[in-house]
Amino acid sequence: MDKRIFSFGNSKKNLLGNNDDEIKYVVHDIDLTAINDSHALIVNDILKNTKKSKMVLDVGCNTGSIGIELNKHGFTVDGIEYSKKYYDILKEKHIYSNLYNASVSDFDSKEFNKFYDNGIKYDFIIFADVLEHLVNPDEVIYKLTSKLKPNGKMIISIPNIAHIDIIINLINGNFNYAKEGLLDSTHLRFFTSSSFGQMIDNIESNHNINYELKQFGRTKVMPEYISEEEKNILDVNSKGFEELITIQNLFELSVSKTKQNRNYNKIDLYKNLINKYCELIEKNNSMNKAYNDLLNTHNIMVNSRWWKLRKVLLFWKKK
Repeated sequence: MDKRIFSFGNSKKNLLGNNDDEIKYVVHDIDLTAINDSHALIVNDILKNTKKSKMVLDVGCNTGSIGIELNKHGFTVDGIEYSKKYYDILKEKHIYSNLYNASVSDFDSKEFNKFYDNGIKYDFIIFADVLEHLVNPDEVIYKLTSKLKPNGKMIISIPNIAHIDIIINLINGNFNYAKEGLLDSTHLRFFTSSSFGQMIDNIESNHNINYELKQFGRTKVMPEYISEEEKNILDVNSKGFEELITIQNLFELSVSKTKQNRNYNKIDLYKNLINKYCELIEKNNSMNKAYNDLLNTHNIMVNSRWWKLRKVLLFWKKK
């Protein structure tokens, strides 16, 4: 593996435009004790928010791992799945009370309106790594707000484009789409925790509505290629560094009576990272230059006539 390749981030080369298999995410059982798994965090957040059976909508339910787990805990779950392949798999599993083969952003389609007019309000609407695949995620959030019960919540996980792998590779001129991960070739929108909040601000302004946005978790992975020297220079134990190794931010979104003031002042975190990393690059370049100068001097010396004559004289001296 290339030392600068990170399984969740940049691909070795840009894969955008390559043919991709629609079935590419592996089905897995959810381990509710896993503290760094977004599906476990989502299910646990729902479980702690309720003590009785509730109605849940799973948007982009994939192969149904979240639906299966919520069924175990007595929830009634409906699902929307755009992929016909996934939809057919889900129908065979009988996980969802109502299952719709629809694009959640195609408001004019017959199947979407079949869902939208089903007369059901939900306690929870789950967007587990879905919004980044949509052209207009803001419109989808606002449209589905009307499907929430009073005090209902949207549970959202969304990739973090401000991960250190993305920043480091941008410094080096790379933004390479991959089959999966932060730069999944099917991602259409990119967010940081701050920019996601600002999109919610825009929805509020455009539609005269207020939301409460609360971050309740994150998944974190440090790139394998970050050396111990780099970790020291980047000060990985400093406050706020966890945002730079965050893969997914997880939010609760609910309708509020009052306007929420949100803090987006995080520029120093990224500025300091870039400055420190550029210092590291400069240091390594200086060390590389010194090494190359020494190597060139050595090559000039061993290839010189004097050096070759010296080797002959030493040979005859030994004889």
